Amino acid sequence: MDADLSGYFDTIDHAGLLRLVARRVSDGSILSLVNLFLKAPIVEEKEGRRNYGPNDRGTPQGGVLSPLLANLYLNGLDHGVNDHPELDAKLIRYADDFVLLCRPGRGGAMLERLKKYLQAKRLTLNEAKTRLVNSRQESFRFLGFTVRVAPQSAHGQWLRARGTQPESPTAIAGCRP
Repeated sequence: MDADLSGYFDTIDHAGLLRLVARRVSDGSILSLVNLFLKAPIVEEKEGRRNYGPNDRGTPQGGVLSPLLANLYLNGLDHGVNDHPELDAKLIRYADDFVLLCRPGRGGAMLERLKKYLQAKRLTLNEAKTRLVNSRQESFRFLGFTVRVAPQSAHGQWLRARGTQPESPTAIAGCRP
């Protein structure tokens, strides 16, 4: 499954995120700073005038903490998939871009499970950009790479990724499909 979230950085729930931060940070001053960072007003300029609006969701665009906080918010998804061998699936994620690898025929069930998790986090999949792909039959794009299954060894097939530039080296993604 090649998945994309709708407006991820703009829709992160502040209360849920602050609870996750508080699990790892006990210093009240730091927690207050993170809260102030998240609540920083949204500034819009129109016709030479600045308008300030409240910020009750999301992480500030371009903020130095935003990538870290965004990764923390979806950390449970990583563990929910990768720490459960009975799912026979692997999640590869960078911020809000991710690929969920599973056995043929399991994609639909994993997609439904993913939707339930995201709904609980108040997030939604971008249906237009999310798709089930049989990586044995077609390639998909992930983080600027074209990924496909290619014969690699006597032990089976491996995922192979090639960069968008012709001179980019081939890299083995490191997990079986």
